[in-house]
Amino acid sequence: MPYEPDQVNRENAPRSTPARYLFAFAAALAVVFVSARIDWSRRADLEATEYPTGLGDGAYYDPAVSMGTEPDIWAPNLKFTYQGEDHALYRRTFGGIEKDDGSMIAVAPESTGRYRVYTERAALEGETEVRFFLKVEEGAYIEFGDRKYQKDRELPPGH
Repeated sequence: MPYEPDQVNRENAPRSTPARYLFAFAAALAVVFVSARIDWSRRADLEATEYPTGLGDGAYYDPAVSMGTEPDIWAPNLKFTYQGEDHALYRRTFGGIEKDDGSMIAVAPESTGRYRVYTERAALEGETEVRFFLKVEEGAYIEFGDRKYQKDRELPPGH
């Protein structure tokens, strides 16, 4: 076959195949970069962690400030829904009861949303009676339940 310069030039002409692959790779890399930036900007929403225990809960109930118009020991001011049942409970203790934050399980938000209502892990496992608490400080909880005190009882200072 004789040499034909036009045929050789056509076969050796650059077809830009490596450039096409490089462009496709750059486009895919740009998509990955943009999606990573979007996820990074919303990382606070994506990485929210809520523990079911009392660890790290900083919403402390202040016994000196009633949740209603009357003191919490005389009025059922703690209202919440637990397992489909509405509860309205009285405060049963004046001071905080020492409890391990890791063993206290949040069961429901209180009706105003300010506090989380806790019960003991042993109660959920059926080992003890279910009692409800609000956290007053790290490792201390106030019990709520049926009415324990009558109105003729004098309140301690600060309650």
